[in-house]
Amino acid sequence: MGERLYTLIEICNIICCLHFIYNKKIKIDIQSLLLIGIDCILFEWINIEGESHNLSMLMYVLIFIYIIAEFGENIKSSVVANLIYVVVLSVTQLIGFLTLTLLHLEFLKDSLSAIFINLIAFIILLLIRKKLHSLYKFAAKKNFMVF
Repeated sequence: MGERLYTLIEICNIICCLHFIYNKKIKIDIQSLLLIGIDCILFEWINIEGESHNLSMLMYVLIFIYIIAEFGENIKSSVVANLIYVVVLSVTQLIGFLTLTLLHLEFLKDSLSAIFINLIAFIILLLIRKKLHSLYKFAAKKNFMVF
């Protein structure tokens, strides 16, 4: 149960982060529901069937397609947004992990600590949401991210 919950929270963090990057309102539409559903099925397949974790790389392709479908962006700006969301979510999850470590909460089960880490990451995303769009505009204007 915990694994499903933190997977769902992480997917919602990705969707929120992408909407913050593009400075768009978060809305529940068919693209978002499809991404959530397909990612949940993909991770469930990986967890239950013991399939290769290389299948989780398929998620990046799905998110790339989601960016193009949801925001109508071209390939270059989709790559930039993909790179930004990966870096931002990685850093926010690292901060969440460090917070749990500093609070001496290592005794929590893996799934429970992953839920807390993703919730901390979500709070950080909410706090920096205005800066994400500025970062995206800066990175999209400069071509160094694509290189």
